[in-house]
Amino acid sequence: MNFNAANSTFRQLMSNGLSYRVPSFQRDYSWGADEWDDLWQDLDALVGEDPEPAHYMGYLVLRSEDDKTFEVIDGQQRMTTLSLLMLAAIARLTDLAAPGDPRDPQLRRAEQLRGNYIGYLDPVSLVPRSKLVLNRHDDGFYQNYLVPLERLPQRGLKASEHLLRRAFTWFRFRYNVICGRKSNEQETLYNELACDLSAGRVGGAADAIRALRPVYPADGEFRTAFATKALRTTISRNRRVVRLILFRIEEHLSGRDLDFASTRYTVGHVLPEHPGAGWEQFDDRQREEFTYRLGNVTLLEAAANRDLGNAGFDEKRPRFRESGLQATAKVGEDYDTWNVETIHARQTWMARQATSIWRIGC
Repeated sequence: MNFNAANSTFRQLMSNGLSYRVPSFQRDYSWGADEWDDLWQDLDALVGEDPEPAHYMGYLVLRSEDDKTFEVIDGQQRMTTLSLLMLAAIARLTDLAAPGDPRDPQLRRAEQLRGNYIGYLDPVSLVPRSKLVLNRHDDGFYQNYLVPLERLPQRGLKASEHLLRRAFTWFRFRYNVICGRKSNEQETLYNELACDLSAGRVGGAADAIRALRPVYPADGEFRTAFATKALRTTISRNRRVVRLILFRIEEHLSGRDLDFASTRYTVGHVLPEHPGAGWEQFDDRQREEFTYRLGNVTLLEAAANRDLGNAGFDEKRPRFRESGLQATAKVGEDYDTWNVETIHARQTWMARQATSIWRIGC
């Protein structure tokens, strides 16, 4: 058996028609927030007054019979995560493209990234070929949803598929939804990155991710933005975003997965959208300002939400304490009244949880 060692950039690994397959006996995708954070911290260390010219990404153990198709014996977690980060960038470029215009420069840039790092169209069969094939448990989700950037399912996923989905969505969520930066900021950076990749000035994934550093909000910025965020849930998109936030915080606290699509859970407003008696502590201006603050919403069992309706906090609090949802039970346990100050306090606590959940290290 021959052993060869070589130093290569991520771009070199993914170019020249090379492809990689994770054997069926390798473990499923298992990286979570800690590993994503470690990886991003490693890449972020390249930015500074005296940055290193390159970063050692760790070793890959590969096996091949023809030097074209390689089995990934070790290093598949890192390789998969880098591919997910590239897919997130491709998805954003696609979002920025003008609808219905196949000649939009953003689409061409997205295809440049896709061709370099994700896959290509076979010139003979015209069948799309992915550069990376995961193990038998994860590859179906990766190839059918992530690689083509299809709408990601929420139900019926295995644990590793949940992790693949979450790794892909974290970066986009943290930047766009909470911090609310303008899309043209991203467009400029993505344009520059795509040109640099095409010209060879960016040599690999580490350089590409480092280039995206300006559009990744630091923890302090994210936490501050989250602590004052309001999303009007009368708008369907906002309602889904709020539901996602509440689900992720509950999963973070409880350590269990919830079915995002389940009708068992609904989003409830502690201070009701149409308050009646028992809410005199809020004047008209405060009701307008705080009803849709993230600190005023909580996840509720659908039956409990219907029963409570517009009831006052004294009536709601015992039902909150009895909830099987930890974040909701905490509302009943931690607060004996509900006013502007308690909404501020709860949203500050939620901001700390969210910073831990949606972190890729900065």
